[in-house]
This record gives sequence, structure tokens and C-alpha cells, in this order.
Amino acid sequence: MATVPTQICIDANIKNRPTNSLESLGGTCPEQLIYFFVGASCVSAYRITVEVPQYSRKVLDAMKEVKSISRTPDVPGYTNMDDLRNALDK
Repeated sequence: MATVPTQICIDANIKNRPTNSLESLGGTCPEQLIYFFVGASCVSAYRITVEVPQYSRKVLDAMKEVKSISRTPDVPGYTNMDDLRNALDK
């Protein structure tokens, strides 16, 4: 099954409570949203329009570049902002 990036913006206060509950059960918010969309697509009671974003060529090229960089083993990675800042200051 092909996937597409999806971005949903919601109020942090609304997101925190279910996110914490889902994590305590071993799930994540993105996983639950996937289940919701799959279920909603099977039930005609939900009238949800899912739009595939139309990215510009520049954005698509940048996404491709990022993907290739992320798979290159000799490119340094950083797990926190302090290490990244220190590397940038050098």
C-alpha cells in the first residue's frame, strides 16, 4: 500500500491527553490516526475528504535529497540540539 505524508495541526492541550493514554497502552497517536482513517474509509457514515498535497518540484527534490542523506552512513547525525549547535559552530 502506498503511503503519503500527512500533517494534522491540533491544539496541544487536546492532543496531550489521548497521546498519553495511547502511549500507556503501547500505541501512538499516528498509529491510531491511521486506524481511524482506514476505518473511516470503510464506513460511509464518515464523509472525510483526504487531499493529497501537491508539492512543488523544489520541495520534491529537497525531500529526495534528505532521504538520500539520511541513508549515507558517513553523514554525522545528532540526537540533541547542543551537539548540533557545537558542530555548526566549528
